[in-house]
Amino acid sequence: MEFISVDPVEYTLHLGTGEEMLFTELDDRVIPALQDKRVVGALHGILRRCTPVTHSILQEAKLGHTKSLENLLRTPPIGSLLKLDKPICSQIGCCVMADVRRCTTNNIKGKLGIFPDCWAYAVDIPIIEIDKAYVMMAAGEISRCVVNAWKANRYVLIVSEG
Repeated sequence: MEFISVDPVEYTLHLGTGEEMLFTELDDRVIPALQDKRVVGALHGILRRCTPVTHSILQEAKLGHTKSLENLLRTPPIGSLLKLDKPICSQIGCCVMADVRRCTTNNIKGKLGIFPDCWAYAVDIPIIEIDKAYVMMAAGEISRCVVNAWKANRYVLIVSEG
């Protein structure tokens, strides 16, 4: 089985509006699983809440020309957590530390401290999937990275050639 590596790049950008925003960048050149249609399909509920951006727009923003990036930004991180289609941790039935009040994004309401870092998104993979283990591992790692970025109040950028 292939090793799944999700190495996000985190940074702060000063926008043209004068705001300072935190970002987590997931680049499909660095994370090959983001080029796999099966993984992307399994993560649809999470990735649709992230901001897709091309390498060229991101490069412009890093050089100080942030208008194009600003126009693409979606729901703020806390809002993305609150709007997840599957708010309950996928491990709620088998985790010895599970607590239905803590292991859900439904109860965050600005209190991110109560939300556990171990929370896992429930990935949907068809039963007939040949590489089900790979898709589940890749989707699990990416979703964990995205949710923890949102918890840290970071916008998540999914970077591709576009």
